[in-house]
Amino acid sequence: MKTRKMQLELNEHTFAALEVLAVGLHLQENNVLDKNWDGYDEKNDDFSPAVRALLVRMSNSVSTGVVRSGSWEREVVDSLTGWDGTFNRGMFAECIKDDFK
Repeated sequence: MKTRKMQLELNEHTFAALEVLAVGLHLQENNVLDKNWDGYDEKNDDFSPAVRALLVRMSNSVSTGVVRSGSWEREVVDSLTGWDGTFNRGMFAECIKDDFK
């Protein structure tokens, strides 16, 4: 499957809050945090790899909510965006065309 790269610019406050969430989830799942963890960027002394992984994980869940209106993720889409499910079928990539029949 083809992947796409994006660059996001987050203000310091938003990044810091996401960093707290990403590290907190890691601790919750693993009960340990060390600087050898691949979620830590030693060069920049931050947890940007963990934040990146968190945003990918969240994006995957949101995309499920977009595709499947009955999924629990749809409530997240509705809550975050207020989207009512309307769209133009002709504007989507071929790889998801069949998801919206």
